[in-house]
Amino acid sequence: MIIITAKKDGFRRCGMAHSAKPVQHNDDAFSPEQLKQLQAEPMLVVELVADEPKEPGQIGPLKEDVDVDPAVAEAESQCPEEPMAEQQAAPAAKKGGKKASKE
Repeated sequence: MIIITAKKDGFRRCGMAHSAKPVQHNDDAFSPEQLKQLQAEPMLVVELVADEPKEPGQIGPLKEDVDVDPAVAEAESQCPEEPMAEQQAAPAAKKGGKKASKE
């Protein structure tokens, strides 16, 4: 099974509009070339999920492809490291200001 989610509702790729909500497609819905295009498209989140039936005690389908979710990568890139960098830059600016005032 292939699950595709668009970052922008209605985004078109491979001859179809993709939804901002996850949509399930059969494994044979796309050619291998189209699947590569979909996976390479940064505006789409493509998940390949095993179609094995659930057995007692099985939590859910297993992922065949482990890609970093772009939303997670974006959230991690906005960690509080940036304010720390600004705090470190501020004392350097003050030191520069003091040197300028001494001269």
